[in-house]
Amino acid sequence: MIQLAQTSHTPALILLGNGPNGGQRTKENPIEHETKAAFIRAKLAELGYHEGMRSDYILQMMIQPPNKQIVEFVSNIITDTTTRVEIIQVAGKKGLIASEAAAEPEYEDLKKHSFVRDGACKSLRLSYDSITFDCDNVQGIDALAGSGPVGEMSATKVRKAAVDCFNENSGDMEQAFRCWLERFPYYKSEHRETLGLSNDIFTQIIQYKDVEVSTSSRAKTARASASRHTKSQSARKSPSPKSRRRESSRSPRENGKGGSRRTRRNRIRRSSSVI
Repeated sequence: MIQLAQTSHTPALILLGNGPNGGQRTKENPIEHETKAAFIRAKLAELGYHEGMRSDYILQMMIQPPNKQIVEFVSNIITDTTTRVEIIQVAGKKGLIASEAAAEPEYEDLKKHSFVRDGACKSLRLSYDSITFDCDNVQGIDALAGSGPVGEMSATKVRKAAVDCFNENSGDMEQAFRCWLERFPYYKSEHRETLGLSNDIFTQIIQYKDVEVSTSSRAKTARASASRHTKSQSARKSPSPKSRRRESSRSPRENGKGGSRRTRRNRIRRSSSVI
């Protein structure tokens, strides 16, 4: 991401998740956001990359849906001389979709967040009618590989390897940590801070290895999903003849076809949080 962004002299935007239900720690989401963010910053610093709008990247906690974060980030780097903006989404090549008709291999991780990019670009195009936004580029990258039979690196495999090492070493955390580092050398480091954060990641994986999502949380998530589905279905329904008459009687300014750019932007900013 950083290398791609550097070609246009802009920072990369890294959106980092916090787990379900506002950061609930479970065996599938055991690592605290602060730990993940600190590890990424330390690892990137070892490679010579630093955080800041005038530096290499910006790291933020992802807020669902992250459309608004993308819009705000892009708006901050647009200048009076900007005529074209290309938004490149980077995702891992994981979850291969078997399709004989596809000319190129397709991956779940490259497809599942396309709505985020589409929603952000829709808002940006309405806000900046004199700028061309190219939002169709998705850059797929190969996942890092673990050693031996581990193969492709993924969050699931990293967690499983940690638990396996813990069990194989009869709960000896020090030996288990060394075992885990051998399977995923990426977490090794000559820097004490980075290695300490790797240890924190390993410890949190073990700490929450048996913690499932609570029943109440599952129910809450299901209700939220059902609510979104209902709203989505309602939004697709055609307006009644009476509603259409009211809509057609509005002035161009009320319909968003007129008025100042400032008025249009304010309206877009209010709506972008619910895209």
